[in-house]
Amino acid sequence: MQLKTVIRVDWDDLDAYGHVNNLIILRYVQTSRIHLCEEVGLMKGSTRPAHAPILAATSCRYCKPLYYPGTVTVDSVVTEVKNTSFLISHSIYDSDANLIATAEDVLVYFDYESECKTPIPDDLRERLLRFCSTETK
Repeated sequence: MQLKTVIRVDWDDLDAYGHVNNLIILRYVQTSRIHLCEEVGLMKGSTRPAHAPILAATSCRYCKPLYYPGTVTVDSVVTEVKNTSFLISHSIYDSDANLIATAEDVLVYFDYESECKTPIPDDLRERLLRFCSTETK
């Protein structure tokens, strides 16, 4: 299953060249990543759980400039679930469905009390696998 997150492009997202700043694209990816984590039950409001994902790496490939006004759609899918980590791939589109960028996140399931990675519990693994593309299951 793929998660779609639609975000409005705001005027203050623009840089001096009149297109959306590259760091804002990463903010859109972050919004979608958090949305996916909420959907699988990893984010529970403002409480700080003992075990939760932590971002270990993120990368982005910019394909085309994004302009104001409009919306951006971030399609996110889990591409791999390992023992202590999982990967999320994102495709970012403009209002006309043009591919703007692709991104990938590596999240590690983390024990915040002992400050080390910990195995992903089976129930969470099953919920994450619901967001895997059919090619990666």
